[in-house]
Amino acid sequence: MADDGGQRDGEQFGEASGARVLDVSGLPETVVAAVTLLVEQAARPAERDAGHGADAVSRELLGDVVQAAEVVKGFADACLVDATSGLVADVAADHGVPADDPRFAEKVAVYRKNACRAVVHEVQLLTGCTLTAARDRVRFATAMPERVAGPCVSR
Repeated sequence: MADDGGQRDGEQFGEASGARVLDVSGLPETVVAAVTLLVEQAARPAERDAGHGADAVSRELLGDVVQAAEVVKGFADACLVDATSGLVADVAADHGVPADDPRFAEKVAVYRKNACRAVVHEVQLLTGCTLTAARDRVRFATAMPERVAGPCVSR
């Protein structure tokens, strides 16, 4: 235990023992609101009889919690796509083909295809998803710039 005057994590800031601080700076406001709602919901005791009693959780609140979970899940999926795309780009960047090679484009394309295969297995190991799901994630992540370009997407 660190020498902080006998205080545990969180207590020095006036928080309850075991409380954690989550820095949400830089996240979109919708994600911050969703995370806040989910944290508040997690702090509530579970209600078995949602339809009865003064402390019962309303259907509207439960619907809001479902929507908040979907917002967070969507943001996490977007982060996964960005990270997967970056991982493919990073692996593919080490192709080692000299620029003056007459078959440069062909060799780089083959190397990129092999890099995608390697990232598929990496994604499968990191996420625990099936091989098919990992392939789909890598395909989606590597196809996005070409297929999603439009007025809403900034490059």
